[in-house]
Amino acid sequence: MDLPLNDAPYYDQFHTGMVIPALPSVTVTEADNVAYRMLTGDQHLLSADRGLAAAAAGFDAGMVHPALVMNYSIGQTTNATRRAVANLYYRSVRILRAVEVGETLSTTTTVLGLQDAKPRGDAHRGKVWLGIETVGDNGPVARYERCALVNSRGPVPGHADDIPGPSDPVPLDELADLAPSWDLRGLPEIGRAHV
Repeated sequence: MDLPLNDAPYYDQFHTGMVIPALPSVTVTEADNVAYRMLTGDQHLLSADRGLAAAAAGFDAGMVHPALVMNYSIGQTTNATRRAVANLYYRSVRILRAVEVGETLSTTTTVLGLQDAKPRGDAHRGKVWLGIETVGDNGPVARYERCALVNSRGPVPGHADDIPGPSDPVPLDELADLAPSWDLRGLPEIGRAHV
């Protein structure tokens, strides 16, 4: 199915394995980083201080705030969910690496499964389980899954895939390989009393 870039499928137009047309890629700038910190008040040290990012992680251009990366990633999946009634949950979220200022991010959204929902009056809809991967200039950045409840144009088509619920907490030792091997000795101690 071909969809215009600014359109989104109804539930009855999805099929398992479908790759949703990608939204435009985004090159993340220092201005994006600053605006994000201004709006949220979040002062994530390595994205707030270019010198610290260079010393700790070797990012001379600065580091993009990880939450900003996820916001861009999620925004790039909205071509699949513009007709959503509700975003039910995200699951299996993995931030695979940090992003350097100046990288271009693009996101691929694939339908992993579909499950009809019970009609509510005249409203027909179904669950759409999406697999999402965001990549930057230096490789994969994030992988996760998202489940949305999406409107159908008419009676649901009879999809009955087994869609998992929200993921259970993952033991930290299973996530250890995702932790970067940065030199954090140069970071200030937060909360230390200065005499």
